[in-house]
Amino acid sequence: GLARLGLNEGATFENTLEWTDPRTKLRCKGRTDAQKPGILIDMKGCGSVDPRLFAKEAAKNGYHLQLAHYCNGIATLTGNPPAMVYIIAVETKAPYDVAVYRIGMEPLEQAQAELAYAMETLARCIRDNHWPGTCPGEADLAFPAYIYGDGGEVIISGGHQHGR
Repeated sequence: GLARLGLNEGATFENTLEWTDPRTKLRCKGRTDAQKPGILIDMKGCGSVDPRLFAKEAAKNGYHLQLAHYCNGIATLTGNPPAMVYIIAVETKAPYDVAVYRIGMEPLEQAQAELAYAMETLARCIRDNHWPGTCPGEADLAFPAYIYGDGGEVIISGGHQHGR
């Protein structure tokens, strides 16, 4: 992956970045897998490098947020955000296939908005010493419709039988 595309030429590996976020004044830290002028490279182990499956995994795990965070650090430290961002996906089981994915500006711009909101929320929580959870108050739990069955069938869940 890296050598074939020449991404490793002139790159530095496992760089620790430390910076202060200009808006929130929060101290930030990140560790890039590889970078070179104008290019950020992250490596991820995965179950499959299939583009559809890996895209779902990347979105679920917030890889775009992590990369946006690193881009912010690089921009703050150097004055220039990376022009190109890549993920090298490596399967963790045979056949150990590898894919090189370029991350477009649209997901990174979306991530920047999400990241800014998260940073502002964190700064507010620190300032106010108030850490609300997902459900700050009492709420009714809305169960999915499938647990109720239809027409009086017996649903077995949690070791108990329930008839309707």
